[in-house]
Amino acid sequence: MNKIIIIIVVTGLLLFFSVDFIRSGKCYEFINAHQEASWAPKAFYYLGSLFFFFQSPEKADEAFEKIIKDYYDSEYFEPAYYSYYKVAVQFYGSEYVIERGNAYMGEFPDSGANKEIDKKIYLLKKYN
Repeated sequence: MNKIIIIIVVTGLLLFFSVDFIRSGKCYEFINAHQEASWAPKAFYYLGSLFFFFQSPEKADEAFEKIIKDYYDSEYFEPAYYSYYKVAVQFYGSEYVIERGNAYMGEFPDSGANKEIDKKIYLLKKYN
C-alpha cells in the first residue's frame, strides 16, 4: 500500500514540474538554445501542440512559427504550418484564418487539407 502511495505522489510531482517547465517558457528556451540539434523541429512541434492543448495560442504560435521560419526542410514543416492555421481557427478571428489558410494552401497546393481550408475560407468570406 505504501508503495502505491509513493508512486502516486512521485508521479504527481513529476507531472506538476513538467507542466510548470513547459508553461513557464523554460522548455522553449532550452529547445531554442539547442536549435541546431536534429531533434529541435520535433521538440518545437510537440511543444506547440502542448500549448495548443493548454489553450495558450500565443505560445503555440511562437513554437509553430519557429518551425515555419527556421526549419523549412524538416518533416515537421507541413504539420506545423497546418497547426499554425488550426490555432487561428480555434482562437483568432476570421482575418487570421483566411490569411493563414491561404498561406498554407499556397505553400502546399497538393495537400489533402486544402479542401477543408478552402471551404472554411469560403464560408468566412460569405458570412462576414
